[in-house]
Amino acid sequence: CGRVGEIETGCHFGELALALLERSSMQTGNVRTLVNTHFFIKPWQNHLRDTLEPLQKASQIGMESGELTFAAYALHDYCLHSYFSSQKLAILAEEMPVYGETLSKLRQERMLQLNKLYRQVILNLMGESDQPCNLNGPLYNEEEMRLLHEQANDKTALCGLYFNKLTLSYLFGDYQE
Repeated sequence: CGRVGEIETGCHFGELALALLERSSMQTGNVRTLVNTHFFIKPWQNHLRDTLEPLQKASQIGMESGELTFAAYALHDYCLHSYFSSQKLAILAEEMPVYGETLSKLRQERMLQLNKLYRQVILNLMGESDQPCNLNGPLYNEEEMRLLHEQANDKTALCGLYFNKLTLSYLFGDYQE
């Protein structure tokens, strides 16, 4: 809804999708609707914290129904919304490895890579790196991963990498980086 400037209309359709989902006995596609609505639509008019519980529910539904890709999206989106809604870093440092383990068990490599990227950012923010503006540590190596992201044409991962490098450089006053 944001891309076309129709936030009100998009939010209305998101609510309609959720209402139809509640009335439906169909299980297939539920997780897709929940993930897309709570990640792409709800944040336009609701606080990110309001999406956390529904995204956790979506991940559970996805695992139960076998829609593992969307279960992984829901886990990743939950972690992102937790991070961007100012969840305490110490709590994220405890929670996100658990979700990372789940992503690994589900064999969702792309979401696992993004999980590790944000976990490395959190470690850097918590002072666990001598070079906090560089995303090189026990979870993520920015040079290796940048090449992998480029080879896969994964623009979402590249955006996450560069966005976080920019953020860390600003926060730690390394404006040349």
